[in-house]
Amino acid sequence: MLTDAFTAVLHQLILMARDPLIYLAINEESAGFNADEVLAIRIAKAYAYLNVYKLDEALELAIKNRQQLAEMQLSDCATLNLNVIINIYAKLGDIPAMKSYIEEAANLISKDSPSELALMIDCARLNSGHGNPAAAREALDTIAAAIDKVEHPYCRVSVLRCLAIAHSQNRRHDLALTYFSAAYDVASQNQISIQTLDIAIEMILVCAHLKKFEMAERFYNVAGGLIDQLRLPVYRVGLYFNYGILRTIQEDFRASVLFYQQSLKALSEIPVKLPHTKFKIYNNLANTLNYLNEAEQALRYQLEAEKTDCR
Repeated sequence: MLTDAFTAVLHQLILMARDPLIYLAINEESAGFNADEVLAIRIAKAYAYLNVYKLDEALELAIKNRQQLAEMQLSDCATLNLNVIINIYAKLGDIPAMKSYIEEAANLISKDSPSELALMIDCARLNSGHGNPAAAREALDTIAAAIDKVEHPYCRVSVLRCLAIAHSQNRRHDLALTYFSAAYDVASQNQISIQTLDIAIEMILVCAHLKKFEMAERFYNVAGGLIDQLRLPVYRVGLYFNYGILRTIQEDFRASVLFYQQSLKALSEIPVKLPHTKFKIYNNLANTLNYLNEAEQALRYQLEAEKTDCR
């Protein structure tokens, strides 16, 4: 059952997801909000900072929220807030820190907690990786079996997307497409724009592996339009990278190199350091240049990849 405080945060997350930059401009202290609304807005603002890749600000606010929520004994809202910290470390590729906060979140969940919340933390645990294929399959089956119980659109999109990502990583691209398509429909219908953007970028990769090239092109255009609409050029890093993979699969290696280089350029223009992302771009550039028999340039990118700290 959803509590009033938990529902209030979910409502703010929907509003935030429609335009994170505008949401961050809210002054919750001087706009006549009551105390519960202020708290919900601050949790959603941590998500907004995360979504615009201001990770230092996201972490600072989430840690501040964490202290206040502990004092107020709002465990369900505290778990939602911890999910921000989990996702920050996921973007940074810091799996030990990610797992530590996942366990803290899991310990806050009780038998009275909303089932949506437990599933979101199950998804975080699944995507943190645990080196146990059998356990991963069991977790996937458990989450998939419970998805119909997830009614709130923000949570539903999050869980569907988690399932899609897990299947994509396991190269079950048909299943990934099914879950991404369902997540995309819910996100679009509820104007959850930032999740719609993430899913559109991810769909390019899945469609490329399935040789659904026209569909991949459509999602490339959708994502480009949303990046402009939301004024978030940081998302061009993932957009160009996945489009580069599409071009590689099509054996258009020259175009692939161009898009990987554009992805690298977009990454250089943002203040946050994403070593795992940089490593992947360098590595793909090196591999693609080897296809083109440009060994010297390929070696240069491979050496850059090896210098990248991905711990």
